[in-house]
Amino acid sequence: MIHPAVWKGQALHQTDCSGISSSFRLLDRELPGNGWPRGSLTELLVHNLGIGELRFLAPTLRSLTQSGKHVVLLTPPHTPYAPAFEAMGIDHRRILIVQADRPIDRLWAVEQSIKSNQFGALITWLDHTGPTRPELIRRLQLAASTTQGLVFVFRPFAAQDHPSPAPLRMLLLPRRYPDLAVQVIKRRGPVMSAPIDIAIPIPGSGLRPLQDHEAIIAAPTAAPTRQAAHHHAVDRMHHSPSLPDTLSSTPAAHGSSAHR
Repeated sequence: MIHPAVWKGQALHQTDCSGISSSFRLLDRELPGNGWPRGSLTELLVHNLGIGELRFLAPTLRSLTQSGKHVVLLTPPHTPYAPAFEAMGIDHRRILIVQADRPIDRLWAVEQSIKSNQFGALITWLDHTGPTRPELIRRLQLAASTTQGLVFVFRPFAAQDHPSPAPLRMLLLPRRYPDLAVQVIKRRGPVMSAPIDIAIPIPGSGLRPLQDHEAIIAAPTAAPTRQAAHHHAVDRMHHSPSLPDTLSSTPAAHGSSAHR
């Protein structure tokens, strides 16, 4: 009899701890544990920011925040827009934003965030301003393994050509707005033969480069249209309310700070 801890490569790895549903039935079937893995680093590789990557995670973030868990956005590329998170059903009072420019500060922020029993998920962006050292990815995975929460890392497509300790890696492929396709390129299981097309939520976006002010103000309540590839998944207006300051500043020695 085979020990339950032994995993056969031709089958999806099943753990004692079930995953957190992505809310997409077809995707859950392809994930070990039938959902996003807890205590593990998940890499989401995108060709360009703005194809709907945060809307893709919105159902999961909604479930976590509505159950009282916090979601940490670590060094987001653009400024969060609270009403857009609310439009997606995400309680913005449970969103914590941490800015940390240096890689070591980001790692420190990850380690501090996951120590909280209110931690639900952490999302960070790597490699978009320069390559990330492999040892940082390994330490992120080690830190993630100590929690029951979710840890997501957005990285560029080019990262797929380099090895990673993340047990789960997938490509997010643009489709006709508002849909995406998901291709799992690494998992504890057999190779995934073809991408899965997924219809993701359409509500307004919550992060946008601030220089796009005129494009947003011109029609702030217009129905969603096809997004350009350079737009981020969630957009922000200049005069929108800030997210609450729910995380105290990190030690000055680390150079990190939480802000609105």
